[in-house]
Amino acid sequence: MADWRKEFQCLVEIIDIDLGRKILSRDELAELFGQIKAIVEREINQLQAEATFVCQFNRLAEKIYKWACEKGHWEAGEDRNNGEMITFMHSELSEAWEALRDGNPPDKHCPEFGGAEIEFADCIIRIMDTAHARKWRLAEAILAKMEFNKSRPYKHGRKI
Repeated sequence: MADWRKEFQCLVEIIDIDLGRKILSRDELAELFGQIKAIVEREINQLQAEATFVCQFNRLAEKIYKWACEKGHWEAGEDRNNGEMITFMHSELSEAWEALRDGNPPDKHCPEFGGAEIEFADCIIRIMDTAHARKWRLAEAILAKMEFNKSRPYKHGRKI
């Protein structure tokens, strides 16, 4: 259950208890509704932030895909296989590992960033390119997975 729902349920229980004993005073009702309003506003802000994230993520993924097409990474009518795409993603992670093993020096093409940062960026670019080409809802999946992970135990219940 979402955090706001737990808070709201607690408030409902307070109302039930209070109504069982007496009518709430004006001040008690005002405080209660102030709490409800704060919960609802917080939830609306969260939903707006998530919608903005999804929109911006998808716009960037589309831009990356179009750029990849223009640079010849996707030929007209060609459907690159998933294994190839994942191999490219993995190669970027391997390059990040190499940069870290070498002390993470500045990247030779973007020297304001360390090599690992650039290779992680390359990996994310490849992931977004593939997701857009496959019409996968990656931004939504990220949010859903983050929500699910909130419910997981510390270290996912593992000792190590």
